[in-house]
Amino acid sequence: MSSGARNPLSTSSGYLPQSSLLVTFWTRLPRLVVPTVPLTSTAEVQSSRVVVLVVVVVVVAVVVVVMLVVVEVAAAVIVVVVVFVVVEVEVEVVVVVVVVVVVVVVATAVVILVVVGVLIRVVVLLVVVVIVVLLLLLLVVVIVVVFVTVVFTTVGGILLF
Repeated sequence: MSSGARNPLSTSSGYLPQSSLLVTFWTRLPRLVVPTVPLTSTAEVQSSRVVVLVVVVVVVAVVVVVMLVVVEVAAAVIVVVVVFVVVEVEVEVVVVVVVVVVVVVVATAVVILVVVGVLIRVVVLLVVVVIVVLLLLLLVVVIVVVFVTVVFTTVGGILLF
């Protein structure tokens, strides 16, 4: 690094704290990405770090979205199976299954949020929060449809007999 440029992560004395794993990773990042190409200027070092961080953010966001979609699809499949069996099952059992599905989906979303929050603090966390909220709203719509179906099926079955 040139003598005129200051590292934004440096301490007041000008030296990087060696105890910080993040700072160590941050300072060695350009060499880890392209070890054979020497980076001479501060601008090249900073731009390579930004590119790597953008790639990491995108990959983590895609993984989180895929995990949440898989969880939501599994929850929807369980709910649909319960709706098909509801004619022979008590309504209380359907309510218990739906509550369990909701708890599993929320717990998974919270675990994913915690893991992502540890990896990348700001951008991905905000994106994941928006995605989780939208997926939970989708789950609420599915649950409402299931309850309406259960009520109409139960009422219709009672009226037929």
